[in-house]
Amino acid sequence: MTRDERERHLFYEKAVEVFGERGAVFLMERLPPGGHSTLATKDDLADLEQRLRLEMKALEERLRAELHKGLRSQLVIFVAVMTLLNTGLFTAFRLTL
Repeated sequence: MTRDERERHLFYEKAVEVFGERGAVFLMERLPPGGHSTLATKDDLADLEQRLRLEMKALEERLRAELHKGLRSQLVIFVAVMTLLNTGLFTAFRLTL
């Protein structure tokens, strides 16, 4: 048994004395299994929030760049097709005269 496990077991035995078997089980189920050192603090959450905000901003910038790139490509294709159509219509109109 590790030190933490021994301490948890001793705590459980004392809880049985004070609260009875059901109360001790109820209490032990609510304790973090890794101890309190594994719990997140407000500072941990604030750091995580800041990192997530930065990642989201970078993702937004990449998505925006991809959108602009796609729209630019569509515009070039649209202008080329319209130019070809107008040239064809203009030529067909001149041939009918």
